[in-house]
Amino acid sequence: MQNKDLQEITDAVLKELKNFEIVTPELFNNVYVKKIKELDLLDQVKIDEISSDDILKKYYELQEQTKENVKMLDENAKKAKEAIKNKDDSLLNEVNSKMESLLEKISKLQEQVYLDELTKSYNRKYLFEEVLKNDYFKKDGVITFIDLDKFKYINDNFGHIVGDKVLSMVTNLLKELENSTVIRYGGDEFIVVSSLSKDKVVAFFEETVNKLSRKSFKHKDDKFKVGFSFGVEEFKKDDSFSAIVEKVDKHMYQQKKLKKLKEGKVLETA
Repeated sequence: MQNKDLQEITDAVLKELKNFEIVTPELFNNVYVKKIKELDLLDQVKIDEISSDDILKKYYELQEQTKENVKMLDENAKKAKEAIKNKDDSLLNEVNSKMESLLEKISKLQEQVYLDELTKSYNRKYLFEEVLKNDYFKKDGVITFIDLDKFKYINDNFGHIVGDKVLSMVTNLLKELENSTVIRYGGDEFIVVSSLSKDKVVAFFEETVNKLSRKSFKHKDDKFKVGFSFGVEEFKKDDSFSAIVEKVDKHMYQQKKLKKLKEGKVLETA
């Protein structure tokens, strides 16, 4: 099963688990199997090999942190009510201090929920909750779909540690585009959502691809290239994400085909 399929299943499972106060491994597995069937991926997954431990652990941690924050918020609200009633400035200052601490904790918790741990870019959860609403864009913008070239070759020949470093390096390059948000869509696929014009976005990614093409990366005695293909499309508020991604995906794969054709011609003339 591809990484993006696994990520899609995980996002769907975590979204449904929010409706339950207590999550058991049995419940997790039942929801997991249900989502696999809904996404028509049953033939790609061995049910008896599903491991829920890591995802459940993360879910429990977030659940406990959220409960603690809600408890603190409730306590501070009661103290604030009491302070206002008694005109107690000292208690109000104490409440204000605790609220600032709570807001900082909530902010960090939100970052944890929305952050891809490897690349420190945003994840699919951020995309579906902050950029979209029920598959529709919340505002106008430009979307770029990015897929690394020959990433499987890098992983297979140099190992996943090198592959992870490549993903982090590419993410940092993508973050150089101003007024934009980088989202790891799954595996070696990224989405960049920007408020810049389409022309500026295209120019940035063309320059970035050219910059990478002039570099060689080394692992021990071996050298390799890193590159990516991309597609860019404008979208308007309330446009369907699925429809826009289908278009931008085609642009990206056309670029991949052109690269393969050029490589073939180079080999023929060599």
